Amino acid sequence: MRIVGRVAGLAVYPLKSAQGVALDEADLTGTGLAGDRRWALTVDGEVVGAKQVPGLAALRVRCRDDALWVEVDGGLRPADARTLAGLLGLTGRVELVEDAAGHPQMASVHLVSRDAPDLPGCGVEPRANIVLELGSPGEERRWLDSRVGIGSGELSVTRLPKRCLGVYAEVIRPGRVRVGDEVRIRTAAPAGVAAGG
Repeated sequence: MRIVGRVAGLAVYPLKSAQGVALDEADLTGTGLAGDRRWALTVDGEVVGAKQVPGLAALRVRCRDDALWVEVDGGLRPADARTLAGLLGLTGRVELVEDAAGHPQMASVHLVSRDAPDLPGCGVEPRANIVLELGSPGEERRWLDSRVGIGSGELSVTRLPKRCLGVYAEVIRPGRVRVGDEVRIRTAAPAGVAAGG
């Protein structure tokens, strides 16, 4: 694998569609960064995101003592369904469900280069798990079908977001990742050509 850059930032999103939490290091599990999208909000049995509940995107949450907390007026309050419904102005049967990883996600990990150029139609900031410092902004979008090593973990780049920045990847080998780790890539070889190390 060749070195193409380093990790500039890490983030998890404990509550689906809410604000992220920056980290210095994290465990890369089989389903993504530990704690990412662990909880989701449902209304009348349906999982909702920022598209259905725009206020979710501004909600600042934290995970402490294995529970979800929400920032309110400069302090933290337990993020139960009643509290979240009140903050977001929701009606109906509102529930906070754990193990949001059991709900469909676009991918296990979202990577984006720190200075990636904006793409037409991308009206929101990328909600990336791993922010990369690369030699060329947006270089990661040429990594489709490549393997990426970060820390002791390894990812397979599987898809390009349709209307946003970066790439989506799945975890091949769990491990530990840290800000400052080298980013290594093995590009998929064309048919009939042996891949380099």
